[in-house]
Amino acid sequence: GAPRLCVVWDRRADVYPPAEDTFLLTDAVEADAAELVETRGAPRLCVEVGCGSGYVIASVARRFAAHALHCIGTDRNPAAAASAYATARANGVNVDTIVTDLDEAIFERCASRVDVLLFNPPCVWR
Repeated sequence: GAPRLCVVWDRRADVYPPAEDTFLLTDAVEADAAELVETRGAPRLCVEVGCGSGYVIASVARRFAAHALHCIGTDRNPAAAASAYATARANGVNVDTIVTDLDEAIFERCASRVDVLLFNPPCVWR
C-alpha cells in the first residue's frame, strides 16, 4: 500500500482521525495513480470534500508532488481544516484548506477543472 504519513490533529476537536477506510482509499489512489497519469495526463487539481485530519489529501499531494498538483481540502469543521493543513505541512506537501459545507466554496469557480475528487464520509457507528 501507500507509505504512511505523520498526522497532526487534536483528538478533542471532533476531527475524524485516519481509520481503516482512510487507508483503503489512499491505497486505491496509489494503485490507480500511474494509470491515471498515463491515460488522462497528470492531474492538476484535486479536491477532497470532508478532509478531516488531512491524511487522504496529504497522501495524494505527496503521491503527485512531481506533477505540480494543486490540492484543496474542504471541511465544515475549522479544527479539521487546521488539522489537514498541519498534516500536509508535517509531511512536506502543500494543501490549501477551506472551511465550507461540502462543496459550496469550490464548485462554483472550478467544477469543470477538478481532475480528482475525493470524498470519504466518516463511518460513525452508534
